[in-house]
Amino acid sequence: MATMGIDYEDLTMEEQLGSPKSSQSAKLQSTGVLDCPTCRKPLKRPIYQCINGHQACSSCCKKLNKTCSFCRAHIGDIRCRAMEKVVEASIVPCPNEKYGCNETTTYCNQSSHEKVCSFARCSCPVPNCNYVGSYADLKSHASAAHTWEEGVQFVFDRPIIFCMNLGKRKTVVLRKRKRVI
Repeated sequence: MATMGIDYEDLTMEEQLGSPKSSQSAKLQSTGVLDCPTCRKPLKRPIYQCINGHQACSSCCKKLNKTCSFCRAHIGDIRCRAMEKVVEASIVPCPNEKYGCNETTTYCNQSSHEKVCSFARCSCPVPNCNYVGSYADLKSHASAAHTWEEGVQFVFDRPIIFCMNLGKRKTVVLRKRKRVI
C-alpha cells in the first residue's frame, strides 16, 4: 500500500503506528515457528499465506507454482505481515555463545553471522585427529599435536595443516603425479 509516496510495506510497525519502541520482550519456546513449514529455513520477508492461513516463504511459493503445500490452495498473493513483524523482531544469540561469542542477530539473519563467527567450531583436517575447537585455536593445536619431520607429503585434493618457521630458509618442491587407474 503506497500513500503520498510512502511504501508502508517497508516500514516497521513502530514507524507505521508512530509509537516508540517497546522495551518489553517475549520468549519463544521453539524457534521452529519462525521457519518456513515447507523448506524448514528461517522465514524472511516477504512471507505469504494461503486463504486457509498456511504460510510459505517466497522461494517455496515460486517452487510450488504458488500452490500451498498443505491444502493445495493458491498462495503467493496474500502477505502475512504479522508474521513478517514477528520474524523481524526476533533477536537470538549466536549458537556459539557458549564458546564466547556475544553477538545477537535477527533469527532470519543468523546464518550470515554463523558463517563468519570466529567462535565457530571446526574439526582438525588431519586424518584420525578428533580435535574440535575454534578457528583461532586450530593453529596452536596443529603446532602442539602435529609436528612433522622434514618432507611433508601433500596429497592432491586432501586438506592438510602444517606449520612452517618462516624465519629459516625453506625449499618447497611440488611434483605432479599422474593418476593411474
